[in-house]
Amino acid sequence: MNFATPALIGRARDGVIASVADVSKVERFARLGGRRALAVLATAGLLAAVAVPAATALNTSSATVLTLTNNHRAAHDTRKLTEYPAMTDVAQAWAERLAAAGELSHNPNYSKQIPSGWKLAGENVAYNCGFSDGATKLFSQWKASAAHNANMLNSTFTHIGVGVAKDSDGCFWGVQVFAAYPSGSVSDEDLGIDVDPFEVAPAPIIAGTPKAGVELKAVVDSWSPSATMSYRWFRNGVAISGAAYSRYTVTTADRGARLTVKVTGKASGLATTSKSSASVYVPKLFGGTSPAITGTARAGKTLSVSSTNWSPTPTSLTYQWYRNGIAIAGATGKYYKVTSTDRGKKLTVKVKATRSGFTTTTRTSAHKTVAW
Repeated sequence: MNFATPALIGRARDGVIASVADVSKVERFARLGGRRALAVLATAGLLAAVAVPAATALNTSSATVLTLTNNHRAAHDTRKLTEYPAMTDVAQAWAERLAAAGELSHNPNYSKQIPSGWKLAGENVAYNCGFSDGATKLFSQWKASAAHNANMLNSTFTHIGVGVAKDSDGCFWGVQVFAAYPSGSVSDEDLGIDVDPFEVAPAPIIAGTPKAGVELKAVVDSWSPSATMSYRWFRNGVAISGAAYSRYTVTTADRGARLTVKVTGKASGLATTSKSSASVYVPKLFGGTSPAITGTARAGKTLSVSSTNWSPTPTSLTYQWYRNGIAIAGATGKYYKVTSTDRGKKLTVKVKATRSGFTTTTRTSAHKTVAW
């Protein structure tokens, strides 16, 4: 996008906890920079969830928006909003999603993603392109819109989260998330104010073989002071539904993925802290069927093994021939010359396939009985 066009959408939610019904929607269309901008003030239904990263800090642009918003409130004799890091997580994640998609929309789940307990919640979103100070412009856009300005000056709101992301075209995408929390429901710990860290907080280690059907365990050395732990398992960085315990059984869906576990420690008077393990890789499985022995099973004849149906092609194949289930010394090639010792015996061969990223797999052929 190489145009200088601001656009914005604003929304507020009637946050009475017992009420989830939609209310009326007001849409306002305006010509800004030659393009249409949409403003919405409504309670909207909640749809698909959006992944939210942990511990987002205010970036420079977000801090600018926060300062301008609070100065604006002060000028209207309205108490300043407290920046709530957990709400900033939500706002920043959505701003980055908007920047990546290049399309303006509301986060349908912001009111579920911010900490629970609020009585009122609202959201403003906007973007602009071609401005040297896009963060200041975002604030100006919201201030110039009645719906968005109403959110910024709403005296009921107590807390705010701000996210600003810049895309590859230099456009700024901004999100403000507002909420009203009852007095005393948000602690200094929640806000990261005057809270001491844990003295010792080691990251967890994943114990166990990363293989479908095998149980893994998050091993955590002692934290100091002691902490109440919670757990969350991730597949390629995405939280696995229901995997919120110290143990996790690997599934077939994990094949080809990297697993990590995050532990979060809490203790009174200390900063809630999260630590993530190193990842472990769950190998994929080879496709194909068991090898087959071809040739005449008679002393003096040479047998061979057909093992060309592996998928994908292994990096290496190794062989071991067996006589009545006992390994034959030195018989470790694709071909085997039958001896007189083999008469009346059952011959089998095991083929082991290896390839990076795949489970080393051994398959055994059906037997061939050697004629007398």
